[in-house]
Amino acid sequence: MLTDSSLSKLPSTIGVYLFYKNKLPIYIGKSINIKARIKSHLQASKLSAKEAAIFDNSDAIKFIKTISEFDALLLEARLIKQYEPKYNVILKDDKHSLYIKISINDDFPKIYPVRREVDGRSIYFGPFQSTKTTYRLLGVLRNIIPFCMNKRIGRSACFYSKIGLCDPCPGAIQKLQGSQYIIHKRLYRRQIRLIISILTGKSRALHQQLNSEMQQAAKSKDYEQALQARRRLDSLDNLLSRRSFSSAYDELFNIDSPDVKDNFSNFMKVNFGQELNKNYKIECFDLSTLGGSDGTGSRVVFSNGEFIPSLYRRYKIKSAKNDSDVDMLREVIKRRLSDSKDELPTLMLIDGGAPQLNAIKSIMERMAPSQAYIGIAKRPDRIVFTKGKRTPYIARSDVLFKLFVSLRDEAHRFAKKYHSHLRDKKYML
Repeated sequence: MLTDSSLSKLPSTIGVYLFYKNKLPIYIGKSINIKARIKSHLQASKLSAKEAAIFDNSDAIKFIKTISEFDALLLEARLIKQYEPKYNVILKDDKHSLYIKISINDDFPKIYPVRREVDGRSIYFGPFQSTKTTYRLLGVLRNIIPFCMNKRIGRSACFYSKIGLCDPCPGAIQKLQGSQYIIHKRLYRRQIRLIISILTGKSRALHQQLNSEMQQAAKSKDYEQALQARRRLDSLDNLLSRRSFSSAYDELFNIDSPDVKDNFSNFMKVNFGQELNKNYKIECFDLSTLGGSDGTGSRVVFSNGEFIPSLYRRYKIKSAKNDSDVDMLREVIKRRLSDSKDELPTLMLIDGGAPQLNAIKSIMERMAPSQAYIGIAKRPDRIVFTKGKRTPYIARSDVLFKLFVSLRDEAHRFAKKYHSHLRDKKYML
């Protein structure tokens, strides 16, 4: 069923893959590199009867490309729950998959992972195939909105209340009396509802609340509280820009969907007056350095619905004078624009804000005056245009915004990997 030709057509990108028999999935998995993961399954089938059974009983393989690893995690969980594939159960060796359970009917609802759905009175999210990623997701959520993970409430505040991960703590609330007990209990239950809203894609109210808390604390000169609200807001922005918990999985998770091209086409037309033809390409650039030494740059490429690792490029900073980020960025952009063998992209995406864009503006005007380029700044993630040009608003839930953030993160990973290689080589590590 799986030939060398069909294997070569699989994408080397993040996503979910499905083994089919008679148009029904018999195994569903996720990977940061679908092609490599399928190859590993093929190798394992030579040694494992269970793995071999997947190939022997499959008549097709399909895949859905996603923007991030967590998107793939959530899509995998949704599809496994929908189809209950035969071999996902078998390969667990009789272990049940993990769910995130929220005991919503308790006075003080708790959130924790469980191996199976055991009652009809709680809310469940999943199933998740990996213990590590399930706890990672819970950790991210807990840093945004504190909650209790203990199955039993103690007689006093727990350890996690001391580090801000269980606040207000049910153990401490139970010691309160009268109106204070009612106020803190309502506050805790409200935070549980906010967690549920994040997991079901209704996060706008939480975003507005954290933003309001940050501004109010800053106005009152309570800078510690403002910083805490800002940290949680950044965590929420980070979560929403990489993951979608809405029900429209097939559209929002699939970076090869028509929505991506349509949104990008509209973005280029409105902001640069460019009409897209059939093909399009986005290049993203980032830098990596340690104390101003061993500077490196990276270029990653997204074209026609997928990342193209074969077109990625690494740049070792050559000029000894380039001891600042903007100087190194100028060198990288000059070298990219001078590369006549590689056609310029539809859009260049620069990791950075106004300082980075202003630094390369004269280079762009001189070497590629018609080239479209924008920046993507951090804290919070946002799109930035050159000075004098109005920056359009793009919702963080928009699939195009997710794609820009994912490109930035991929460029950062690629640059950092090359920088680490050069540093280790220099110090013979």
